[in-house]
Amino acid sequence: MRAAALLHVALACGCLCATAGRARADLPHVRHGWLLDIRQAWSVHGRRTAADSAAGSARPLLIATGLGRLYGMPDLPMNALTVGVDSRGFEFGVQWSRTGSEIWAETRLEAWLGRGGGSGPMLVFDRLGCGTSVVPPAEGMMNRSDLALRLRYRLRPGLRGWIQLDLSDSRPRLRPRPRRRWCQIEFARGALSGALGLWRREGQPPTLALAGHYRLVDGFTAGLCAEPAVSTIGMLFSCAWGGTLLRGSHILHPALGITHRWEVVFGIGSRR
Repeated sequence: MRAAALLHVALACGCLCATAGRARADLPHVRHGWLLDIRQAWSVHGRRTAADSAAGSARPLLIATGLGRLYGMPDLPMNALTVGVDSRGFEFGVQWSRTGSEIWAETRLEAWLGRGGGSGPMLVFDRLGCGTSVVPPAEGMMNRSDLALRLRYRLRPGLRGWIQLDLSDSRPRLRPRPRRRWCQIEFARGALSGALGLWRREGQPPTLALAGHYRLVDGFTAGLCAEPAVSTIGMLFSCAWGGTLLRGSHILHPALGITHRWEVVFGIGSRR
């Protein structure tokens, strides 16, 4: 069983490396299943988050737990736990995530801090974190730290954008730095919402990612996402009730298979 599991993981890693000439499909954590963050996903349902609510009924503390299976492989499970505070234009959050098993695994502990809001800019120190990768013996254990600065701007109701600057050191590394989000535009109009984003890797041109959501009935949305450079396409859905959000992401890679992700968020906000 262990030999078979090792073979499965080796095949997945080999396919990932084979795409290196283009954009690589190396987005292995739960949060990579969606372009919209938790708060924006809640807003798709036409409901207020804790930061937007003027009433005292909204809860400023949110807790999210996520799980998944990378390319459908039992030996590449994904898990994540997020705790965040979003109130009166201030946000702070911490996330722990892990992908893989004893054969190959990557663990990340990340935090972000932001201040701003309203109709103007919001400055966020985003994804200040460190990670440990346990990979095949030829590469051993590696640690990396990252710091990014994200500037968000609400252009008008229903339209906002952001750009992210990588502040991490540029010293040579044993492995290339994974792709990172560079900039994004998000919009919402009635029951329709979506996002257009650019991902960037050192030494490679940016790649486009897009997603669209439609609110079919109160409390339920469905949508599609795609990243043409790596030939991926997927289905998205989310359900909202009370102060709880459930969302799913199922993304197909033509060579590697389907990656399934699920996330449940408690205390995201109030109903309307």
